[in-house]
Amino acid sequence: MKFNKLISLSVIALLLTACDKNTDKQNNNEASLQDNKGALLAEVDGEKIHQQQLDALLVSMFGEYQASLLDEQGRKKALDSMVASKALVKVSLQQLGKEEIEQIEFKSQQYRENILVNAYVKQQMTPQPVSNVMIEEYYQTHLENFGQKKLPEYELLTTKAVLADVSRDKFLQAFSEVDKAKGLKYIKQQMEKKKFSVEYHKGVLGESVLQAKIHNFIKSQKLQKVSNITFIDNKPYIALIISEQTRAAAPLSEVRENIRKTLAMKQVKETVKKLSEEAVKQVNVVYQ
Repeated sequence: MKFNKLISLSVIALLLTACDKNTDKQNNNEASLQDNKGALLAEVDGEKIHQQQLDALLVSMFGEYQASLLDEQGRKKALDSMVASKALVKVSLQQLGKEEIEQIEFKSQQYRENILVNAYVKQQMTPQPVSNVMIEEYYQTHLENFGQKKLPEYELLTTKAVLADVSRDKFLQAFSEVDKAKGLKYIKQQMEKKKFSVEYHKGVLGESVLQAKIHNFIKSQKLQKVSNITFIDNKPYIALIISEQTRAAAPLSEVRENIRKTLAMKQVKETVKKLSEEAVKQVNVVYQ
């Protein structure tokens, strides 16, 4: 017989018993409480273990169906484990330091709060099914999350050596006299005529290995406009973004399930936020 049917039959039996013993309603609350917990199975230094606690442990360990199949020997082993666990807890409370116990209690409180919140959120949620339209809309508006990137193709000029103050002034003066509209290769030729040793580099930003300051300097430039001179570690840098390449995002077919999970999680976060705001309004909060 299935476990759920056993529960149903047990409930019916209890109701029939209650009808037969209607005159016994004056039984004390302690006896009723023990009936709800089931039979008393063991005591560890006065701490009682009831049938309900053992059943809950077995369900959490094996699931309802497998727990219902356990024989008496298996249930006895589980009870022995509960007894040993409670014994260890009592000994540990005597042996561990006060601060360590406080930390454990704090973690236990957090764990309990998380379980309660998760159960409440699950009860309150009415999730909207994540449709293909929602997935496609999210994909199109978040292409950068799936690998789409703009990769500027750049040219860069700098000197081979750092410049002293006098050389720096001469370099700035020479650069101001060059026709920048003719591009960096032309600028290089003109600066070399003025006896400056200049290096020319070309690459794609995001694929080239560059120092962070240089990378950020190039990235900040406008398309097809020669930059002003910027000194980085006492070397002059002149940059030009000559074009922009676009790296395509991963195909929707490859990321569809990830998007579905993301949107489902977004619903959970929105529900948690709403419930949190409502809960805070219902309690008295005092910040110290």
